[in-house]
Amino acid sequence: MTLPKSWAGYSIVTSEWEGNTYVNPKDIANEQRGPLISIRHPAWTADNPRQDIPIMVFTLDQWDRLNKDEFHIGAAPINPSELGRNKDYVFALPARYNYAFPLGYEEVEQILRGNYFKGILIFKIPFSSYLSKSTHKSLVRFCSSLGYPPAKSLLEI
Repeated sequence: MTLPKSWAGYSIVTSEWEGNTYVNPKDIANEQRGPLISIRHPAWTADNPRQDIPIMVFTLDQWDRLNKDEFHIGAAPINPSELGRNKDYVFALPARYNYAFPLGYEEVEQILRGNYFKGILIFKIPFSSYLSKSTHKSLVRFCSSLGYPPAKSLLEI
């Protein structure tokens, strides 16, 4: 992923997406989880938040099962949309990621429409380019902690 110059100095925020199959309104079965990696604009502050670029990471099996409606993520009536993939993972944009229209959402839409995302994702960027070595290592640890071994394969797409 290549970002505009205005994003120089961005940060990475890691979290986790969760998907569930509801057997009935009270019972949840087939819980699914995976990394959610957000690229945060350098001008973002708690007092003045901006639109992140959120990227969900799915195994190919999870993506297939999601698209067969075997589980759902959130309350949106639509699934995440695929940004790209490699031989192991699908990278997707969450449904309604910009629903609140935060500051900068237009710029993020332009980045995504402009095909800055090439299906290889930020993991292809060497730490000497846009990612610092410590951020690069933290992404590897984060993906590994969520059971995405070998995390190194994310980096060597």
